[in-house]
Amino acid sequence: MQSFSVEYCCRFCTGKSTDIQLHSVASGAFSLRTKELHQAHVRQAQDTGTGFCGVKKECVFTKNLSHFNGIFGSPPDLAHDVFEGIIPVELAHCLTVLISRKLFTLADLNNAILKFPYKWADKTNKPHVVSQSFSSSKSVGGNAHENWSLLRFLPFLVGSLVPEDEPAWLVLMDLKDITELIVAPVHSDDSLAFLESKITEHRQRYKELFPDIKLLPKHHYLEHYPQMIRLFGPIVGQWTMRFEAKHSFFKQVIRHTSCFKNVPLSLASKHQMMIAYHLSAPFLSKSDLEVSAISTLPVDLLKEEIAQVIRKKFSDTPEVHLAQCVTTKGITYRKGMILAHRAVGGMPEFSEIDQICILHESIFCIVKELCGWYREHYRAFELSQAPTRTFTVMALSELLDTCPLVDYKIGATRMVTLKRHIEIKALKMGTPVILKIVLTDGSSQRLTLSHGLPASIDDLMIEVKKQCGLQGNFRLQFMDSLFGNEFLNLTSISEAEDKGTLRVIDMAMPPTLPYNNEMGSPVLIPQAFNPLSSSVSDSSSLSAESVDTDVLSSSESTSSRSSWPAVFHVPKFSYDAELKLQQASLAYIRNGTVLIPDPKLKSAILDGLVEEIVQYKVYVSDKEMNR
Repeated sequence: MQSFSVEYCCRFCTGKSTDIQLHSVASGAFSLRTKELHQAHVRQAQDTGTGFCGVKKECVFTKNLSHFNGIFGSPPDLAHDVFEGIIPVELAHCLTVLISRKLFTLADLNNAILKFPYKWADKTNKPHVVSQSFSSSKSVGGNAHENWSLLRFLPFLVGSLVPEDEPAWLVLMDLKDITELIVAPVHSDDSLAFLESKITEHRQRYKELFPDIKLLPKHHYLEHYPQMIRLFGPIVGQWTMRFEAKHSFFKQVIRHTSCFKNVPLSLASKHQMMIAYHLSAPFLSKSDLEVSAISTLPVDLLKEEIAQVIRKKFSDTPEVHLAQCVTTKGITYRKGMILAHRAVGGMPEFSEIDQICILHESIFCIVKELCGWYREHYRAFELSQAPTRTFTVMALSELLDTCPLVDYKIGATRMVTLKRHIEIKALKMGTPVILKIVLTDGSSQRLTLSHGLPASIDDLMIEVKKQCGLQGNFRLQFMDSLFGNEFLNLTSISEAEDKGTLRVIDMAMPPTLPYNNEMGSPVLIPQAFNPLSSSVSDSSSLSAESVDTDVLSSSESTSSRSSWPAVFHVPKFSYDAELKLQQASLAYIRNGTVLIPDPKLKSAILDGLVEEIVQYKVYVSDKEMNR
């Protein structure tokens, strides 16, 4: 596409610029471009020497890259299409209408923007004031983050001054809903159908309110987004904001330099020095977990209601590490932030972070549950304290959505607005879930959940206790098909599936587990490690049953090899392997993390075992290996 003013301005379909004003994509009036159709257009353009259906020549990437196609290789960019395209234009048109109806003045809006008490990350991306010439320029200006923030906070800034049935307000609120949907990291058929209906409804309202204003080509691109999400996945993962962030380094360099003789050389040199600085650091990549202002306290010194929920979840924990701020996977959590921790009746339930604690090298949030009511006029949730003031310990993996939110006081009302759509899976009530439970003694039994999976791991453990007759403290592991059906710690209720297998781990038992290799045979692991020693304790042993009849020749059976021992001692491995096994043993003792050996460690373990085994037999029977 050469420009937005050409006749064929869409790279997703063959619609003309005049047709997109009359018909929507949902009407089926446009033919989508396909690989075959695009090749026909390329040939036509090459034969005639002029453009055809918007195609002027063959894409150089399609020509030289065998796995690239110009039609399916370029996802849309919502940062330019929506944040810097549709949002500033529609804000300008709608604000002009709202101000002309004397609902508020431009000074009122700018004063609200400047005085609003933005918190945490919202301070960095707060909206800018709207210029006096926004109506004539038909845009509020601003960059992508500023425009996104202005649309998000507009209900808090002037929502109380606007009637609920105001058409210009409904256009903006539809656009806010659409924005939350297209930045969502997870989509389903239901969410895409909802996005399609919202886009159609928004187009109709916008055309009714502004019949003399032409739709932007980017309005037409937006109508293709549901199909593009089906094709590429959530498009928020392919937007250009990461490139813009990288570009900001070069913009800062050029602002502070005083030499403009060879700008590319200056930028390249500064960038190379920056890369060299990061490469010289002890750790090239940022840590997955960054903690500030941490303190260690005994559980008994905490508030009684908080201490109770910690003892309930971790009965053997005498002390906790509390932090004011934690950053993990690029997301920062602070005390006082709002979390969507579960869904009830198809709507998210919210809670406030009271404490952030680190237990067993994992992050847990101690939250106060809140009551929430959806306020459609504000496209936000009104929050209030729950009557019971219930505290809960939540792992980050148990949250309905990992994106933390910020609440604000709007008048006398406490409110929170979403940053992105939260996908809530519909629960099929009455559909039973059957699980296989492997008990600590090796036996198994069936667990039937007549109303489906419970809302949390704690509720599942209560059901396991009741149906299996268990006592004491234990945790659950699930069989993960992604890792060769190995058992991994159950950290989220979503990891438990119908007809899946769970294993009960008694917290009072010593941490001894077999690790399966790729062939499915058990690799013998010592029962205990001395953390201060580089060798395996000789007390680690495995008993064996009577030896099966050998199938070796008489010459081999009478060789110098000894008979298979009643007790097989695990040999000493290489120094590196021993060190890795000691670290894995300590990790398992602390938090139950199961070792997933890398190929080098597997090879070292198997080589050491083979050297020890061949002293007795070359071919070991299954019964001997299983013991």
